[in-house]
Amino acid sequence: MLVRFLITILLFFALTDVYQTSTAYAFTFINFYTDSFEDTFSYPKEGIVVIPNGKIKISVVEEYSYNGKINLIELRAKYGLSLDGYENLSFTIFIFELDMDNYKYTILGYGDFDSNGNILFSYVYKDKKWYFAEKDSPARNLIDSIKNFYKST
Repeated sequence: MLVRFLITILLFFALTDVYQTSTAYAFTFINFYTDSFEDTFSYPKEGIVVIPNGKIKISVVEEYSYNGKINLIELRAKYGLSLDGYENLSFTIFIFELDMDNYKYTILGYGDFDSNGNILFSYVYKDKKWYFAEKDSPARNLIDSIKNFYKST
């Protein structure tokens, strides 16, 4: 399953133009946040990409706990979205662009995946909407984690 997961991530990056080239065969994930449902958020340290405008693109993986999975299924049902395959929901990959200096972020797109690495749903945002990363939020913890990573290297 790990190999399929890594292949899925690489394909997702290739399709969303996050990486221009990639020769990595394994990633080291850095956990940076656990939410109230006990879902864990992490990013591959090898996947930090500085883009020409000085901002950073990064993929973030949310691995669902049982409660987090139930919550997402309930939200999808509430909004009339398809639930096909969601009984096997395992993780979501988000593609973020970060303005590290100003603590701002935008989500470029995301995909939900089942436990076999099959995509259940994906969406790419057409317009960039920037948000301030509030203290103690997943986005703030992500920015702080990346800043700490760069300080330690």
